[in-house]
Parts: sequence; C-alpha cells; structure tokens
Amino acid sequence: MVIDTAKLCRRGGRDINQDCAGAFEANGRLLLVVCDGLGAYDGSGIASRICADALASFVNCGERMTADGINALFKAAHEKITAAKLDGAISPSSCTTAAAVLSDGNDVAVAHIGDSRVYVYERGEPSFRTTDHSVAQLDVDRGIIVPGELRFHKDQNKLTRVLGGRYFVLPDVRFLGRPIAEGDAFLLCTDGWWEHTEEFETEEDLLTAGSSAEVLARGESRIIARASGAYDNYSAVLAVARK
Repeated sequence: MVIDTAKLCRRGGRDINQDCAGAFEANGRLLLVVCDGLGAYDGSGIASRICADALASFVNCGERMTADGINALFKAAHEKITAAKLDGAISPSSCTTAAAVLSDGNDVAVAHIGDSRVYVYERGEPSFRTTDHSVAQLDVDRGIIVPGELRFHKDQNKLTRVLGGRYFVLPDVRFLGRPIAEGDAFLLCTDGWWEHTEEFETEEDLLTAGSSAEVLARGESRIIARASGAYDNYSAVLAVARK
C-alpha cells in the first residue's frame, strides 16, 4: 500500500500568506497538518509555521499514540508560540488554528483546534468531518442557521478555540480505532479552501482523479474561479491510501 500525498499552500488574494501545510513521514509514522494564522494579526503566519513544526515532532516519537500524547503535542505547540511572543519574535496577539491527522501504524487519530477542517473518506464515501470551533458553528448547533450557511456567515471567522491564545485549550481528538487501509482518504484544509469548494465535488474528484495532486488542482481551479477581490489564503493536504 502506498500513501499518495499532495499539498498546496497559497496566498490567494491577500498580501501575506498566514497558512502553513505539511506532510511528514518517518519511523512508520505519518503526520498531516494545516494551520491558519488568524486574521491580520502581525506574526500569525509565523505562529502557524511554529505550530506545524512542533506537531511534526510526532513522527520522531517512539511511543504508542494516545489521546494524552496528542494533547501534550498540541500543548507543546501552544507553548512554543507563547515563547515566541515573550521573546518579541511575534506580536502578543498572534495565534493559529491547527488540524492534523496522525498515524503510528496501529491507529489513526484526527485532532483539531479552530475552523481548519479534516475530512475522512473510506473508499470514496465520506465517514467523518471535524466540527468547527466558531461562533457560526454554535449557531448551527443551536438550530439558528443550517450547516450550508456556515461558508460565508458573518461569524464564521470568530473562533472559540485557537492555539497561542491566553490559555491553552485541548484539541478535539477522534481515533478511527484501526490502521490506515486501502481506499482511505484524508483531506485537511483551511477555511479559505472549504469556503469555495463543495463536499460533493471532492467526493467526485476522489473517484475520478488519477492522483491526490490532481484532486487538489481541481479544487484550486474552483477557488480561483469562484473567489474574488482580497480573498483568503487557502491551503490543503490530501493523502489517499492506494495499492
């Protein structure tokens, strides 16, 4: 089995790219990650890179993957962002989202903070999506709006959890309870990606495209066609388990 992985990280219509995306493999372990530095805060692009680099240390850890271990990994990322603030390397307001898929060869975990998302597919069928930590998502939970209204809701970018804020908050963590299997696909993306792409389009692309890179290229074409003006940075990582 081969893990076909592709990633992209684009500035979009903004002057600065505050996103970061990565895919790391070593020692039989895999980490996929996207991070989105928040808003116009000075240094948030650096915060997103600090976070991604800190989470990437997972592939060099020899211990079995546990919820406590993942929480500690996210806490270490938070503390490194906080340390950069204290050193004056970035603004005190800098913070970031984080979404990750982690595999130790025995199990797969999905973890996230903020509104960067993870979509999990099994043999082309969607099986799970992370739930945004945003004010708009709270309105969905309360029945005030429907999920389809999330994309461009006025409170979509008001987040209830971030890394690098005043306090550390735990990520949501979900285990699949099995190793990666043939036909599994994992799409991680920032809000600049999912705002302009539809879930059903990705499902079709996974069934018809010849590679992960082609799936992302199709998604990027849609973003470019649909977005306008000073549209957001957009990033995505896709990993598909193939024969």
